[in-house]
Amino acid sequence: MTRTKSAKEYFECYRRFWDIIFEKAVRPIRWEVFRQLDDRLARYNPLVLKLFPDPGTRPRQQQTLIEAYRKGKVDEAIRAFKRIYFEVAHRIIDHLESEEVAASPH
Repeated sequence: MTRTKSAKEYFECYRRFWDIIFEKAVRPIRWEVFRQLDDRLARYNPLVLKLFPDPGTRPRQQQTLIEAYRKGKVDEAIRAFKRIYFEVAHRIIDHLESEEVAASPH
């Protein structure tokens, strides 16, 4: 996922990751809600690839989640995932706001 340059491939890898995580979920409604949110966010995948063009700089929230989870540190895994996820969200917001300012008539 961190190596792709295709927004579609990025989305498909991201979706497969969460399908694996949630495949044995006791509460499938959570996965359905998460999937709906993820579908709404998919429109920003091309922007994520634009903001992080170098695979080495791309967010690694999934890898961070898995690494901590494998060590049995579930709370730490979730906190680390959220921290990286929100960093990316703030970077997207900042980018969109700067584009909006640049596009507005002076």
